[in-house]
Order: sequence, then C-alpha cells, then structure tokens
Amino acid sequence: MLVVADTSPLNYLIWIDSVVTLQQLYRSVLIPREVRDELLVADAPAVVRSWASNLPDWIEVCAADPALRDDPRWQSGSRGEGSFGSGGCAAAVDSLD
Repeated sequence: MLVVADTSPLNYLIWIDSVVTLQQLYRSVLIPREVRDELLVADAPAVVRSWASNLPDWIEVCAADPALRDDPRWQSGSRGEGSFGSGGCAAAVDSLD
C-alpha cells in the first residue's frame, strides 16, 4: 500500500506523540518535500521541527510529481482534486480544501 502524508496530520500526530501509529499501520510513508519543508518552518512547534529535521527511516521524502496524477491509483476528489483511494493507496490528509 502506498501512503502519502500531508502536513496537518503529521503535525498533529507529532504533537500528541503518536506519529509512530503511521508506521504501525503502513510500515512506510511518503511525504513530499513541500510537506517536510512546512514541518521545518520557524513558527512550527519545536517538537515538530525536531522530528522533521531527523526523520525516521520509515519516512521517505519524495518530489511532488504532477505525473502521479496519471497513476491509475489516483482518483478524482469531489472538487476535482486528486486523492488516493481504494486502488491500494491511502492518504493521510485533513481535508480536500
């Protein structure tokens, strides 16, 4: 299963010291570089910046590649936005807005 995580869910899971839940559920998680960069911003909580600066080995940072939208596992969201669905993928996102 391919799991791609967004900033907000990671942020909250780090805050409550439960981010390892993602590893327990999925073994590995992809995050786009932009997500890692958002976790490292100066106004992010220190615990979040610390975690993002020393990522665990089960987190893989990848390029946010528009070609992913051509992946057959990519499904259109209700507002025309992409979201990983039932095709062997999951996404940790807080909203489609």
